[in-house]
Amino acid sequence: MFDLHIHSLYSNDGEYSPTDLVRQCVKSGIKVMAITDHNTVAATGEAKQSALEHNIDYIPGIEIDCTFKNTNFHVLGLGINFNDAVYKEIENNIRTQGQTISYSRLQKIRELGFNIKEDDLHALSKHSFWPET
Repeated sequence: MFDLHIHSLYSNDGEYSPTDLVRQCVKSGIKVMAITDHNTVAATGEAKQSALEHNIDYIPGIEIDCTFKNTNFHVLGLGINFNDAVYKEIENNIRTQGQTISYSRLQKIRELGFNIKEDDLHALSKHSFWPET
């Protein structure tokens, strides 16, 4: 059995550490896995090591969020060279975009009459991998 589309806590829609995900795969009988977090390969080192220790084949991956001709896509990359600098560039680009969008959304929320401060948002997201968003 295999699962090639798993999100860790490094994705905004994931909640488990890479090691916890490997353990869950072991319990589920999965022999081949890939963590394909949104726009980052941050989980790969830990996941690869943990998978090795648990006799699971690990395939490095990523899910890149992108837009083409005004249509949003999620492109899944498997078997990638996760050490390539392009993945750090993608992550940094997404961080910058997320921060810009977050401040824009905060301004719009304030215009609706809600008294929300930046400190409130930072407190909510301080333990996230993407705290600026």
